[in-house]
Amino acid sequence: MRFAGPSHGSEERSRDMVKLPRLKISQSDVGPQDCTTRSHQNARNVTTRLRERKGFTLLELMIVLAIMGVLVSIATPNLKISIVRAREAVLREDLFQIREAIDQYYADNDKYPPTLQDLINPQEKTKSYLRDLPKDPFTGASDWITVTAEGEDGGVFDAHSASPLIAIDGTTYNSW
Repeated sequence: MRFAGPSHGSEERSRDMVKLPRLKISQSDVGPQDCTTRSHQNARNVTTRLRERKGFTLLELMIVLAIMGVLVSIATPNLKISIVRAREAVLREDLFQIREAIDQYYADNDKYPPTLQDLINPQEKTKSYLRDLPKDPFTGASDWITVTAEGEDGGVFDAHSASPLIAIDGTTYNSW
């Protein structure tokens, strides 16, 4: 059995169809939404509520915080390792510069400097081998371990970090 709908002029169709009386529905019966079924009315109510919302639910905030916590817990170890690697690179460069200055001092004077401070000439900056002694990135001070040359002249032959910490590659910084 089919329900009556718009007629298309066919007699065979109209025999099988049952004609329903047309109901007159006023605007007050339906409400502000012009919906014909309950499912359409519910769908409109949901979309209307979504448009009128101005904040987030507690559940949404908790999910966002959980995701952020996971991302931070993943990124933190990588950040710490990156900082240590950067400090190691600075230490390698500082040691290279100090050793290069010691070699230049030896080439100019045919002897090694008595101390690392002798590489800096505060009166005549043009005769300095370094502008200033660099600070050890791990100790934060200019406390370098010096190795003296054997012989009667002696002097500073090499410099190492004063940090007893262990590097990423497993060696101690004071052995570099």
